[in-house]
Amino acid sequence: MPGIIVCDNCSPAKELSCPKTTVCNFSLLKQSKNSDQCSIYACEQGELLAQVGLQAEAIEGAVCDRDNQLIWKTTKGELLGRNLQATCGFPCSNCNPLTCDEMPCPPHYDCSSCAKDGEEDPIVYSMDAQECAVATCGHGQMFSRGQPATQAAKRSNKMFPSSPIVYSMDAQECAVATCAHGQMFSRGQPATQAVCANGGYLVNGQIVSQISCGLRHCKEAYCPTGVMNADGVQVNYLTCNGKGKWVDNAGTEYTSAHCEMSCELCTALSNAGMPCPTGLICEAPTERDACDICTAPPSDGLTCPDGLVCTPASIREGHCKEAYCPAGVMNADGVQVNYLTCNGKGKWVDNAGTEYTSAHCEMCQCPAASCPTGSMRAGPGNVIVTSLMCDGDAQWVDSQNSVYTSAQCEARKFVLSKISFVIS
Repeated sequence: MPGIIVCDNCSPAKELSCPKTTVCNFSLLKQSKNSDQCSIYACEQGELLAQVGLQAEAIEGAVCDRDNQLIWKTTKGELLGRNLQATCGFPCSNCNPLTCDEMPCPPHYDCSSCAKDGEEDPIVYSMDAQECAVATCGHGQMFSRGQPATQAAKRSNKMFPSSPIVYSMDAQECAVATCAHGQMFSRGQPATQAVCANGGYLVNGQIVSQISCGLRHCKEAYCPTGVMNADGVQVNYLTCNGKGKWVDNAGTEYTSAHCEMSCELCTALSNAGMPCPTGLICEAPTERDACDICTAPPSDGLTCPDGLVCTPASIREGHCKEAYCPAGVMNADGVQVNYLTCNGKGKWVDNAGTEYTSAHCEMCQCPAASCPTGSMRAGPGNVIVTSLMCDGDAQWVDSQNSVYTSAQCEARKFVLSKISFVIS
């Protein structure tokens, strides 16, 4: 009886050292089985590179030999040996420069550093007497690593490129494009570099022709409370555009802004039109001022950093007036709230910023409980009380606000018994 042929027991492939002028990705090498159930290796992308003899060569695929178990061979029958060393590679190419496109730029990034046709380059290039390229600022002071400089020179007869993309050669001798400043993006996804291989620039495994370089925006300026007024214009917030300018959503620049608040804009809350639930007493809420018992925080024990002048912190009025219920539950437009605060825009709001137009305080309207005759005893404690009242929170209390859960009326019952007289 002939033996069973096994061709799926070859050892797994090991990663091949990437040859020069090639970009390699071992994770693209995938193992599967052919129609004869023999193990095979192929690349999802790129060409399969394997160690053939003493050098790496491109092959169509590797298959576990049916006739020579545990041996790998190429699909054309060339022996590779017991140990398969392979990877997926992309040959380095000669690529045209990448296009730096301002769009699409991810949120919170400014991609306006990408050069535009007809836009003046802030750096001016020329040749000095030594035939070296010299770069100077067209306007203003040049700085390098935080220090003033007059010019930058490079010993080359080539002019500097006026592009936010810089090019270099990696260890595989492939051209690599990176952003001179900021984060590189390709199709909205962050990337570290673009490698010229396989006929184009590879970014995250995909061939691309354009990228964007983005600088993170500065922090936004906004008003936690009140209204923001920027140069006399009401705005929601301002954002730094990466050029040292504060701008609104439309790109309009502003030089000054402040937050305007007023604790006098809110009119008194009314409960007009609000239905009062059966069995409850409803009253309009009461207003109160914000807490003012805190003094300025001391600065004792704090060390003032070198180069700074440190002064004690000042205090200012915090919240606007609050509307609350001294007793009972506050109902604002049908929603139970703890209290409402004037937000500086003439609106009564809760902690979540929800606006309300009417509110009232709801208190329990229980009748007094008393005994028409005899005495009243209430529990727990079997205490003699005159009467009990509902305290507004569905609890029965006496005049001292002691809470009771049960009570009864007690009266004496008189019985007349017969008396016998003996006359002697």
